[in-house]
Amino acid sequence: MSSKNWQFVSTNGGGKADDEQSRRIIRENAMRDFRRSERLARMKEFEKQKQAQSGTEHASTHRDADAMANRNREQQAHHDQEVVLRGCFDRSWEIMSLKGPGLGFDPFTSTVLPDHHDSQQLFHHFVHRIAPKLQPVGSNLSRISINYFLARQILEDSGLLSTVLFHAGLHTDALSGKLWSAPTLYHHGETVRILNERLRSPQNAISDSSVAMVGFLAASGNITGDTQSDMAHTQALQDMIRMRGGLSNLGWQGVLAMLLLVGDSIRATISDSRPNLSAPDIRSNRLVAELPPSILQPAPPTIDTASLGREIRTMMGIITPLASTQLRLLKDPSTTISSVLSLTDLIVAVEHRLFNIKVPSPFPPEPQALLYDSARLALTICMSCNFRDFRPLSATLMGLQKRLMPILKSLESLYGDMTDTHQRRMLLWILWVGGIASVNQEWYAKRISVLMLELGLAEVEELRNCFREFVWSPRMDDQFSYSLWELVQSKMTLSKID
Repeated sequence: MSSKNWQFVSTNGGGKADDEQSRRIIRENAMRDFRRSERLARMKEFEKQKQAQSGTEHASTHRDADAMANRNREQQAHHDQEVVLRGCFDRSWEIMSLKGPGLGFDPFTSTVLPDHHDSQQLFHHFVHRIAPKLQPVGSNLSRISINYFLARQILEDSGLLSTVLFHAGLHTDALSGKLWSAPTLYHHGETVRILNERLRSPQNAISDSSVAMVGFLAASGNITGDTQSDMAHTQALQDMIRMRGGLSNLGWQGVLAMLLLVGDSIRATISDSRPNLSAPDIRSNRLVAELPPSILQPAPPTIDTASLGREIRTMMGIITPLASTQLRLLKDPSTTISSVLSLTDLIVAVEHRLFNIKVPSPFPPEPQALLYDSARLALTICMSCNFRDFRPLSATLMGLQKRLMPILKSLESLYGDMTDTHQRRMLLWILWVGGIASVNQEWYAKRISVLMLELGLAEVEELRNCFREFVWSPRMDDQFSYSLWELVQSKMTLSKID
């Protein structure tokens, strides 16, 4: 019998692959088929054991049997709700890897996730800690199909998996205060090795996974705060996107473009620079009707303090309903990937407009100009806290604090010239937003308490009413807001005693 020629690889006519790449494809397909057969066999064995166990349990009383059946149905319904993806995605054992950290969470070994260099813990960290910050509808994994979609894309590609594990390793290192641990270095080396191989292949050089790998490498500074060291990857990413014909031509149903836009916005926030990627076109956005028409109007030039103040108030009028749209989607159990992408495009468009505000520099400094400049930074903090769920120790908020506090200190010496009550209430809002995003809440609490006494405010609800004149969301009433309020209360009490 003559050897069978495989049609999907190049052969020499004798049924043998004539290059290493083709032989690798054959090995990968053979291993995939072996794993599939092995997985099916294990699943059958698992079902047999489950049936045998169920039969033993049914040998008890009928009442216990009925109770067990009801529990099984409830568990199965809950299981289906978590595992079945919205849209066209089918059930997958890869999704079960989201259940929890530690070893052995994939009972049928159907993923390519390695079991060394903290790989499983790092993957869990990415899915549960990092991925929710890359899209603005919270971290309830059982309701967010986009997290499942990301997990599945990552687990299907060894190069992308290595990149994500490196990104997660860098994040855990930053949280511990010790960068470049051994697992992080290992996964970085694997990422560079695999990416170099793909860049030499015409078929894989600018594939979706290669673009995503470079995108995550370019976003390393978003974790460390050193965005300058990522410039080579950032330039390479721009070149790859240009070769693909723009963000709209990338795959993953728009999720890849979303990740790149978010990463670019975070980089611009940290570095206090303009974004490298173009703002998304939101004219046909499905959620844009929930925002005021000013979102679609071009931003006017801020040539003086008065025009800067008008633009700041316009942005406040946009961000407030944007936060309301987010809350609506958070409460909706049927929120889809499409809705998340639409909301993300609106958020990025607003961030781009904030980044592009030019702040006039009058001499001598005017208190109004300093007030509006600090309000611009406070709005950026609101975007980072509300839509990105960043915390005070993040590189993003640390960078914003470094720019906000000097402006507020300069404003202190000119505070006596600020006689307008509305401007003082705006300053109170700015101080509060800065305080909930700072590791130095003591500094902010001292100034907030003085300003509250001057404005005749004493209760937290009075504060919230003041903040609603500008930008406030229930999501900002978090643990940092509560700790700041406790400090303010204690200082106000001491002031009254003195």
